[in-house]
Amino acid sequence: MYVSRVVRPRRSRNLRSIGICAAIAVGASLGVLAPAAMAAPANDHFADRAPLTGPLPIEVSESNAGATAEEGGEFIALRGFAAHHSLWWEWEAPTSEVVAVGACGSEMPTVVGVFTGDEFPPQALSADFNTGGPECSSQVIFNAVAGTVYDIGADGESFYIPGTERPSGEWTIKLRIAALPPPPNDAFAAATPLSEQVWELPGGERQLLGAASGYNWGATTEPGEPLATAGAGASIWFRWTPRESGRAIISTAPGYETDESLAVYAGGALASLVPIGSSDQRGSPISFAAEADREYRIAVDGVAPPGGEPWMGNVHLTVGEFLAPGPGTTVERPISQDPADPGAAPAAAAPTVSQRPDKPQARTASHRSGKATKSAKKRCAVHSKRHKACSAGARFEASARHRRHHAAG
Repeated sequence: MYVSRVVRPRRSRNLRSIGICAAIAVGASLGVLAPAAMAAPANDHFADRAPLTGPLPIEVSESNAGATAEEGGEFIALRGFAAHHSLWWEWEAPTSEVVAVGACGSEMPTVVGVFTGDEFPPQALSADFNTGGPECSSQVIFNAVAGTVYDIGADGESFYIPGTERPSGEWTIKLRIAALPPPPNDAFAAATPLSEQVWELPGGERQLLGAASGYNWGATTEPGEPLATAGAGASIWFRWTPRESGRAIISTAPGYETDESLAVYAGGALASLVPIGSSDQRGSPISFAAEADREYRIAVDGVAPPGGEPWMGNVHLTVGEFLAPGPGTTVERPISQDPADPGAAPAAAAPTVSQRPDKPQARTASHRSGKATKSAKKRCAVHSKRHKACSAGARFEASARHRRHHAAG
């Protein structure tokens, strides 16, 4: 009689060895071989700010990877956009002069702030955001006083448009401190020309839009310069020669903590300028009937408080002109009935083919204007980083619509 027996395979010593090695590898990956957490930069906190010395310009390049935001009220420039990976430096001004502190050329959008004081949080000196032009996402300009120690903070920017990838805010920050040269258009003879473009509007109308930017830091007043406004001696000049006649509106885009005056003159020589209009109120426009091929000069100056220094900062100038329709163009309403004033409203707007008897054209246009204005405000809210320029454009669009609607009925 035969009895069957189950033969069990013997376990391989090799398999056992493989299992032991795998366990060791896993343990090593979790322990000994695990990468250490990235150490924060030495100047991560305000108390550990790194000194910056030497003649201007001073340039440093440093990564903010692993840096953190310090608790207790830290803010860098616009506190809503800081990525919370800040670095800190300190710099003592050797002389009194206008300087620019910026992170131009950094590998990411940045925010920069300049402060004073030894205690945290420091006292904000200036938080002028996005003033370095298209090549510089953040820059602060101020009058440095000899012997004063300034605290400088820089961080990555966390602003992003919904639907796009949120930036990490960690990269290399290139900080630069340099003396700011006088404005290139300080002198009347070096006035900056306004760039312009003509837009064809629905209904046959045309509109010219122009703009120019600059700053009046370190600007002066030259002998013989008119003072038609409350300017205090920090003026810069722009020039514009319209190619066509029309009703023009010139204004400065109001920003945070700006206090500037505006004046418009006709003529190309300082001694023979003819005043056209002036404004001492922030962002208040000047409207006038512009003549084709006549040169206009625009002066922007800083307003000074009693016994104080004039305001100095960045200037954004805009010009809009309502033009007559082109040759052979049929429009829904006449542009003007007064040859002396091409921008004047007609006495009575004639009915048009598109006008419905049960719904006046002016009312329909007003409804469209309201919807467009709400849309412009919504865009400015979404793109709040560019709130200053966005709001100025929205105001100009609303002003243009108002004039057209007023003339229509």
